Amino acid sequence: MILRTFTQRGLSMPDAMRVLMAVLYASKRTNAPVEAILSPSRSQHIAHARKLAMHTAAEMRVSLADIGRAMDRDHTTVIAAVRCIKARRAQ
Repeated sequence: MILRTFTQRGLSMPDAMRVLMAVLYASKRTNAPVEAILSPSRSQHIAHARKLAMHTAAEMRVSLADIGRAMDRDHTTVIAAVRCIKARRAQ
C-alpha cells in the first residue's frame, strides 16, 4: 500500500523501495509507527523519526526531491532534516 503511494507520487520502483526501507528503519529505531512518520504530525518524537528516515534515504542516494515527494514534503524540508541529523551525529 505505501509502496503504491510512493510510485503514484512519481518515484521509480527502486527509489520507492529505498525510501520505504528508510522509513521502516527509522520506525524500528525510534519506535514510531510508519503511518505516523508519513503523517503531517509535528510532535517531536515523530518529527525526529521522519528526519532520520529522510537522512537515511538520502544516504541511499535517493534524490532530495524524490524523498520529499514520497513523504509529501518540500525538498528544502529534506535538506533541513539531513543537516539536522548530521549535526546531531557530529556532537
